[in-house]
Amino acid sequence: RRAGLLDALMHVVILGDFLFLTAALWLVGGAKSPFQTFYLFHVVLAGVLLSRQAAFGHAAFAFVLYGGLAVGQWLGAIPGIYPEGEVLAGPLTGRYVATLLAVAGMLFLLTTVLLTSLTRLLREGEQRLRSANAELEAMSEMRRDFLHIALHNLKAPAAAVTYLLQNLEADLPELTEQQQHWIDRSKTRLEELTDFLRDLQSLAALESGELARQAELVDVRALLEGLAEEYRDLAVQRGHAMTCRVPEDLPPIRGIERLLREALANYVTNAIKYTPEGGRIEAGARVIGDVVRVEVRDNGIGIPEEGRQRLFREFTRLKRPVGAEPGPPGSGLGLSIVRRIAEVH
Repeated sequence: RRAGLLDALMHVVILGDFLFLTAALWLVGGAKSPFQTFYLFHVVLAGVLLSRQAAFGHAAFAFVLYGGLAVGQWLGAIPGIYPEGEVLAGPLTGRYVATLLAVAGMLFLLTTVLLTSLTRLLREGEQRLRSANAELEAMSEMRRDFLHIALHNLKAPAAAVTYLLQNLEADLPELTEQQQHWIDRSKTRLEELTDFLRDLQSLAALESGELARQAELVDVRALLEGLAEEYRDLAVQRGHAMTCRVPEDLPPIRGIERLLREALANYVTNAIKYTPEGGRIEAGARVIGDVVRVEVRDNGIGIPEEGRQRLFREFTRLKRPVGAEPGPPGSGLGLSIVRRIAEVH
């Protein structure tokens, strides 16, 4: 309804402008006036804003008004007003009027055809983009639904199997070395599966669209100090020195604390895991302009240049560099979740 009212208003404005322009043109020389090109401006306006049929209708209306003024002046039905110095004095001739109308008609027609064709192509492109966006949104919705279903169908069985293995290990009077090895391997694999499901759960939360309403003021200093304390024992086990350097006057930021904690914890654990024994790990933050920059530094093995472009993609697993601690591969979701958390903020 609003679009219909807007179209009607544009019709009225453009028609009114054509009538006013014709009257104004008559006062400054009529068909001889240098201001006659202002008709083209309104023809362009109609071609861009209105439908193809309406644009041709307005162009025809403009030509009728302009032609009526020129023919009326030629026949003497409309008196000519020729301000001295602005237009050439003297009566119009039939040849001049015919040439004038032919040129004006051609200009009006070509302008309308070109503009309406261009506008149609742009609108068709816009419609294709809207359709593509709608399809992408539908696929994204299916992906979110799949994540929720997968989480629901996998978390409970994994927890049940873990519980049964723990009971089996506790209830059996004595396990052979091979049996204990099998149980330990099963528990390790279940822990990996649990970590993977936790990553999937984080992805589902990041795509829910409900996160913006959870933002609040976050004390970055307390967040970093808490993470450093939480992972200090793990760092010490690997022979690392962990420090936290945050200025006393660091301002709070607006964000979702649990997501920020998860992103920073990912960086801290990566630093611990990929730094050779006896390394240095430092978590810190500082103000740069109007933002707070949070950093995790280490003197570890680094990341090869060819791997950095793929680092934050989903399910990306870089080749384990020389010097890295051996262990099972990750899910390939950790840093992609960090990237999404950064985008959410």
